[in-house]
Amino acid sequence: MTARKTLLLLCVAALCVAVAGCTDSNVDDADSAPVVFEVSVLGKPPVEATLDQATGACTFEVTDWTATALNVPKNGLAISSPFNDIELLDMTISYTCLSGQVCPPDRTFGITGTVPANGSLGFVFPPILLDDVDLSQAGTTLLMDMTFRSTTVSGESITYFSSDTLPIAACI
Repeated sequence: MTARKTLLLLCVAALCVAVAGCTDSNVDDADSAPVVFEVSVLGKPPVEATLDQATGACTFEVTDWTATALNVPKNGLAISSPFNDIELLDMTISYTCLSGQVCPPDRTFGITGTVPANGSLGFVFPPILLDDVDLSQAGTTLLMDMTFRSTTVSGESITYFSSDTLPIAACI
């Protein structure tokens, strides 16, 4: 391989690494909050379905998901409370349907609590409203884009984005 091709490949590789590093939703800049807000969704039970053999009616059951909000300081100066604490505000879930089923509208849920500097806080939220579960969704999986909104006690807004799937059991 010639030196020119080697140099070109190295430049392309460096560009790929640089672009990949810019895809994080928590890109740091001088005007952003001194802490990073992260959410880890832990308990993710599916929507359960039960078929009543006598009536043929399908009943769905939605169980709340559990999550942990993390307050990660960007440096050693950001570990002090209360100025670097994070106040949880709300979250919005946008649903995408892939198989022609009825797709629920976007839903916003309030989430409350204070995540201390360099700490964590558990919370629960419904992955979908029971009224939004439709028989056409039974046996399918919905795609979910979740936007968690919060603010530091000192006033900076912080948003965290996450995607997941919500299996909806078949009525059998």
